[in-house]
Parts: sequence; structure tokens; C-alpha cells
Amino acid sequence: MSHSTVTVVLRNCATTEEALSDLAQVLEPFDENKEDVEPYPEWLDAEQVQRAQEFYREHPEYCDGEQGPPKPFDEYVTEGNLEAWNEWTKQAAGAYGGNSPQHGIYDAEQDRFGYLCTYNPRSRWDWWELGGRWHGFYQLKPQVSLGGVPVPEWRKRLEDRHPVGDGRVHGEEQLPTYDGSQDAVLGNGGTFGDDEGVNFEARADLARKGQIDWEAMRAMAGVNADAAYDAYEKATVGLEPGESWQEVYRRVHFDHGVDPDETYDGYAMVCAGEGLEPIDTEAWHDKRREIVNEARRQFHEQPWIKALREANLDPFMDDTHEYWCVNSGGREEFVRSARYNAGLTHAVLLDDEWYENGRMGWFGIVSDEKGATWEREFARLIDQLPDEVFLAVVDVHI
Repeated sequence: MSHSTVTVVLRNCATTEEALSDLAQVLEPFDENKEDVEPYPEWLDAEQVQRAQEFYREHPEYCDGEQGPPKPFDEYVTEGNLEAWNEWTKQAAGAYGGNSPQHGIYDAEQDRFGYLCTYNPRSRWDWWELGGRWHGFYQLKPQVSLGGVPVPEWRKRLEDRHPVGDGRVHGEEQLPTYDGSQDAVLGNGGTFGDDEGVNFEARADLARKGQIDWEAMRAMAGVNADAAYDAYEKATVGLEPGESWQEVYRRVHFDHGVDPDETYDGYAMVCAGEGLEPIDTEAWHDKRREIVNEARRQFHEQPWIKALREANLDPFMDDTHEYWCVNSGGREEFVRSARYNAGLTHAVLLDDEWYENGRMGWFGIVSDEKGATWEREFARLIDQLPDEVFLAVVDVHI
């Protein structure tokens, strides 16, 4: 599971109420649970095919035509019968990847196996919330009227059953309840509310672009970043940053004689070239997990990292060295980056196209991250929009 932010652009809305109503419709094509998806081929790589084969050969009790191929391998495939081997493997791939042996497919021309998939290929969320963990994202210009959406009753019941202590409030209840007449909307916060004392006046999650005070947001981000860097310097005085996570990760792999970029298939090919018998896939993955755990231990034992963790200054998912601009300018770059990125979200949904910094996976892990390229792309997408369009910041969960 992961939470991330998306800026949803809502065009051609005459009123705030219309924009709020259109939000669900604009997000709907990206629902993970969308059911009316035309089946399409999803191809397995060689390692996935091998896992499917091994699983159903080791568990013939599942070879019943429903949970797996209709017969165990030894009953279905006779020696030298390639056609039967391909058919059994196709069914195994369908059951393993597509939950039904009837969904299995085989492409003889490219000699590849897969299954017919009905999972939404555009999926980006399984539920979402206006604002959510990031509610109060936008700072509004003066004289823009603002209303807060009501706190759902289920959330209040949940908090009654699982109290998290004193001092928690719902920021949206600081404002008049949104009734359709206000210019902008503050959405619901995360479960269990907000810290007491946080001011949500003039802070919204849905507003027209021209109603947002971008310069005030940049100024506030710069002030907060400067104060955060004070805390960072205090926590790490006299300590050297040491190795980054990537440096530790790669070094520990090589210390154990393993190329960190090597796949199991590549490892097996090297073994075959040297006349060696490779260990099985499960043992290979166990070894890689042990190495990664050792790398984590060494990384977190560094005094600089330990000091940041003790001061609650170690970013949850970001690279620690990059976050604190260790190699790119220190405080000056940290503050500049905070100002420049004020209003930046992980993704933008514009005219039915989903633009993003990288594909968000579980536990906040992003693949194919764009970094500074995304910052420029985000600015281009937003800057070109007219002031009358509505922008909504949505907390999406996947």
C-alpha cells in the first residue's frame, strides 16, 4: 500500500460545486477495481514461467482444471511431446498469473507464455480522498471564500473505538461547512485528524488556479525549509554523512560476490557458461534478501544516519543524502528546492492523461523516477493552464 498526491485538473466547470461533483468522474478511468476491462495479453518472463511450472509440478493436488492444469504434469506430458508440454505450460501460466488455466495463452512465433488479463492497465488508485494526508495543500489569496467538507461518520466511529490520544482535531471543522456557495474547498484530513493548533484558514484542496497564492506557498516552504535545516545541522554537528544507501547496497552485494544488477536468469547463464549448477530460484532470492538486510543494517548503523533517525529527520522514503542536498549545495539548495517544489505533486491528471514522476508501487517505492525532469514537466503542465480552471489535490491509495 502507498499514498501519493495527484493534481487533478478540472476544466469547463462553471462553479466550485460542479468541479467537486466532476472529480469522481475524472478519476474513474484509473480505478484499480474497474470491471469493464477488455481482456488483453499479459506476458510472463522466463523466471515467472519457471515458477508457474515448478509450482504445479510440486503441487499436483491443484491440477484439477480449476486451480491449475487439468492433470498433473507427468500424466499430461509424455517424453518428447512438445505440443503437450506447451499446452500444459500455457494452462499453468493462466492459472498462476490469471487465476484460471483457461486464461493461459501461448505465442508460438515468439515462444512466450502469458494470460488474458482484465486488470485495469491504467490503474493508479483503489481509493482516494480530496486532500487526505495532504489536506490544506493550497494557500489561497485574500478574500477567497472557503468551506470544509464534513467529517464522515464512519471516521468518527473509528476514532471512538481506537483513540490516538489527546490533542487531535479535524482541521476541516475549523471552517464553515461547505454548502456549494464558497469559492474553494478544504477536504478531509487523514484518519485520526490533525495536530492541535494547526491553522487551516485560507488553506484549500480544491480551488481555481488563479485563486491560489503560489508565491505565498513558496515563501512559506522556504521559511519551513530553513528552520528544518537548522534542526538538521544541530542533530548532525561533527558527523560526516558517510555512504549513501546506493553505495552501501552495491558494496555489500559485491562483498558477497553478487552483482547487484544481476537477475536470476543472468546468474544461471553465467553458471552454465562456467559448467556450474546454479542454486534454485528460491535459494537465490533468499540469498539476495540476506544481502539486502545486511546492507540495511550497515546503512542504519552509520552515526550520521543514527543521529537523523533519533531527531526524526530521516526521510521515510527519500534518499537521505539527496533529501538533505549533501552533495549539491547544502542549505542553499535545500531551501531553493523547497521553494521551487511548493505545490508539486507526484502526478498530474490532465485531459484524461496521467502524468507522473514515476510508477508508484507498494510502500512508497517509485520505479522509473524522473527527479528534476519531473519538476520541469510539472511546471510546464500547470503553467500553461488558464487561471479559471480548477485544481484539486487528491490523496490516492494503491
